[in-house]
Amino acid sequence: MRIKAVLFDLGGVLVELTGVPRMMELTGNRFTVPELWKRWLNSPVIRRYETGRMSTGEFGIAIVKEFSMDIDPRQYVKEFTAWPAGKFSGVNELLGWLKEQVVLASLSNTNDVHWKRVVEEMDFIHLFDYNFPSHETGLLKPDLEAYLHVAESIGLSPEEILFFDDNEINVRGAEKAGMKAVRAAGIDEVTAYCRRRTWRD
Repeated sequence: MRIKAVLFDLGGVLVELTGVPRMMELTGNRFTVPELWKRWLNSPVIRRYETGRMSTGEFGIAIVKEFSMDIDPRQYVKEFTAWPAGKFSGVNELLGWLKEQVVLASLSNTNDVHWKRVVEEMDFIHLFDYNFPSHETGLLKPDLEAYLHVAESIGLSPEEILFFDDNEINVRGAEKAGMKAVRAAGIDEVTAYCRRRTWRD
């Protein structure tokens, strides 16, 4: 089935994130990176915060406690807000090229403070036809409902959607929903994949 839409995770794919090394440091390197990601994605605190059911202040207190981090919650929130360092070079060019051929959408597990920075500081979110930030939809990857909500909202079957994410757990979730899914870390890997394929077959 021909791909009619490309769906992007933002952090780690189009936007550079700096939080993982700091989280490893704050948690005393008790986890491997995959273990940290798994715990983060399954955290009840993260799930509440990134589905819009917890304030940023409450999040800071709760996440510091959950991960047993030796840091003031207010300082943690300040550092957390700065995790998205900026868009990767070449994002606008790639999205502009793809927009001529397919529907573009984003699907991110995110929150008020990170989304605000992406929208106001990074100058690319307007290139998407649809955006599905988790704190607004109430749906999180890798839950099946998050992917099916995207397909239903844009009026396509999951099989017509190509999804990029830097996290293998989220890639597997998209595949279970029926999407074509590719793990890609950073804009270079996404660009290389997109340039190789034929879009109007």
